[in-house]
Amino acid sequence: MKVKGNLIVDGNVIGDNVPGSVTFTDGTNSHTSNTLNFSSDDFYVSTNLSGQPVANLLSTSIPKFQVDAHLTGDASEIVFDNIPATANFLEFKYALRSTISATSDTIRLQMNDDTGSNYHRVRLLADQGAAPAATLANAGTEFIFPEGLGGTATSNSFGSGHVVVSGYSDPAINTSLSAYSAISESSSLSTVTMVGGTWINTAVVTKIRFFFGSANIAANSRITMIGV
Repeated sequence: MKVKGNLIVDGNVIGDNVPGSVTFTDGTNSHTSNTLNFSSDDFYVSTNLSGQPVANLLSTSIPKFQVDAHLTGDASEIVFDNIPATANFLEFKYALRSTISATSDTIRLQMNDDTGSNYHRVRLLADQGAAPAATLANAGTEFIFPEGLGGTATSNSFGSGHVVVSGYSDPAINTSLSAYSAISESSSLSTVTMVGGTWINTAVVTKIRFFFGSANIAANSRITMIGV
């Protein structure tokens, strides 16, 4: 078995270009390898994947990096800067609340500080008591996507969602995005939103900015970025 990078087992770095034999234990079986050849990216193995052979462990989507942002006070934005170009996809998982004087607010996203009309998107909104409706916006100045709860929503409630950014590190293609979210804090406020879009730019994405349209991001909001 040949893999690239540092071998990390349960958080412990085994090393780089390690000769000899390493035994993997997945909770049920042990697997011994005599041909470890690490050279670039980190490689992770979890020993609690019961019954998983080494071949399956190798094919698992392995995080390259992870960054967690947690607000201790209100802020105008959450920015991920100097993003490494060492992964193929970026995933963002969030729990967000706006300070707007309303029950919900739309989340906005921009890449590389681009405020030009380069964001093409379609947004499908399913609101309680109404038929799903799609909104198409070409040449927008930002991605507008899944909602977060607003300042008048039930206290300590947050909208949750998941964003996937594809092709961000490949200068040969435009970066695309897909996202979904769900908010439900009362019998009159339940919304599911899906978004797909493309940033019309082949630049490698090194900066991503999250913000609300007309208010701050409330304290205790959080976003996790994962590179895979």
